[in-house]
Amino acid sequence: MIRPRTLAPPLRVDTLEGSPWALEHRSPERFTMIVFYRGRHSPSCRAQLEKLASLTDRFAAMGIDLIAISGDSRERAEATRAEWEVEGLPLGYEIDEVTMRSWELFISRANTDEEPDTFCEPGVFIVDGEQKLFFCARTSMPFGRPDLEELAASLESAIEHDDPARGDA
Repeated sequence: MIRPRTLAPPLRVDTLEGSPWALEHRSPERFTMIVFYRGRHSPSCRAQLEKLASLTDRFAAMGIDLIAISGDSRERAEATRAEWEVEGLPLGYEIDEVTMRSWELFISRANTDEEPDTFCEPGVFIVDGEQKLFFCARTSMPFGRPDLEELAASLESAIEHDDPARGDA
């Protein structure tokens, strides 16, 4: 079970930026924020990722590295990059079901021709520089995601007050 203050599961993914990305090799100033999204077929994910891309400078100023990851193929991820306003946001693709389950993401099967056969539902995870989980929010539906402006403000406060991760009892 994923719990705050414990090591995050391993995570390695190919990115459109041209190099593999591995959580274990990250050394953020404060945190790494991993946003798992459903995929190109999801209008809710488009809104979330476009909002996240608009906040990249704010998160960077806090010492927070960002990545958005889906199970989409490289081709679908490239179409996402081309069609969505996500400039400056690293995009990872082709995570498999084993990885989805290791992060305890909810998994869905396709209901329409636009959806991939299998995909994860949304999740936001914030991991500290020691690879320990600081925050997580997962949903079983496209809705119910954290408001990214509120999350940014809360993280600014948590950093200012040196708040520890909560929810590990």
